[in-house]
Amino acid sequence: MDNRMTIAVIDLDGDSSLLIVDMLKEVPDISVQTETQDLYRGISLVRRLNPAIVILNLYPSEDAAMEYAQKLHKYFPECSLIVAAKKMNSNLVLNAMRVGAREFVMHPINKDELVGAVKKLLQAKKEASPDSLLSSKMVTVFGANGGAGATTVAANLAALLARHAKADSVVIDLNFQFGDAALHLNVKNRCSILDLAGQLDRLDVSQLATLLPKTSDGVSLLSGPARIEEAESITCGHLEQILMAVRSAFPYIVIDAPRALNDFTVKAMDESDHVLMLATPDVPSIYNTTRCLELFQKMGYDREKVLLALNRCNGVDELDPSAIEELLKYPVLWRLPKHDPSAMADAVNKGVLISKMLPNAKLSQSLLIMAQHLIGGVKPAVKRKKPANPPLPGFFQRIIK
Repeated sequence: MDNRMTIAVIDLDGDSSLLIVDMLKEVPDISVQTETQDLYRGISLVRRLNPAIVILNLYPSEDAAMEYAQKLHKYFPECSLIVAAKKMNSNLVLNAMRVGAREFVMHPINKDELVGAVKKLLQAKKEASPDSLLSSKMVTVFGANGGAGATTVAANLAALLARHAKADSVVIDLNFQFGDAALHLNVKNRCSILDLAGQLDRLDVSQLATLLPKTSDGVSLLSGPARIEEAESITCGHLEQILMAVRSAFPYIVIDAPRALNDFTVKAMDESDHVLMLATPDVPSIYNTTRCLELFQKMGYDREKVLLALNRCNGVDELDPSAIEELLKYPVLWRLPKHDPSAMADAVNKGVLISKMLPNAKLSQSLLIMAQHLIGGVKPAVKRKKPANPPLPGFFQRIIK
């Protein structure tokens, strides 16, 4: 087991970054990761690694770096921040402290000062209670075809995760125009993604869980806007910031993605630890699944990230599971049995999840096995790397590395 603590170095000065990494070789039991191209790619690095320490160089723009430091402190308060700068006056130190900086080093960096600051913060981390840190797991549920049951699986999966992990979960409904996750969970859309988008600068992450409607099972809902036409007001930038905030507030996040590969769906998949791909055992669905898996591979998603499940399996007049795996050249992790359609409709009409209404049903037990797998968890996949060159025109040219 790797017990090393991780340090993230976010430094757009390549020479400075190399120097810091070299200096940190003296510190035992650490792993150092760097981001030298873009500040906001550093946020994804921090989210994925959950480092003990972030070392941030205020270069080339002090104002931009300080704004970035403020976002780091807001969304990742457990990370200790070390700020490096070419000058260090009282105003700069005060502003850095306001955005969460714990230590300061000046260029040219003194090795003893940097190593001493790092060791001091690492020791404080070791003495802190591990229960004070919140880690989260985000899963995007995506159907390869219409009627794959993405919303049903997402809602029930979130409830089972909350119940058996004894931790709150949240469902994010990304179908901004025609999402109906609220009906499955039987809650009112009290606070939507659009509502949060309008107050991101003022949003208190610690209060986010209290803003959202919540079921008795401990499942909160973040829905799309109340009116169809309001969906146009939401941007991918809004979604990125909201996902970071939700990461800090909920241990388990289940995203109900629409059947469309657009900017919002791809952003959710990128930020998720896993993509739960749902297919049905019929030729059209398997055809679409093959195409999606090929695209995911080009996007850099591996088999730890994309988890494949067959839904609505009844064993009659359907493709054989082994034949499906052979066709897809991809493992099918779960086969969710088809449930009585009248019972499913009754559950939705009553606003009761099938996993709660009929906990001993085969479908409920299969979903429970899936939830337990996610609670135990395989290691999150490394997110795909974005291209170094400017993106080509067209949506898919932008998302394929």
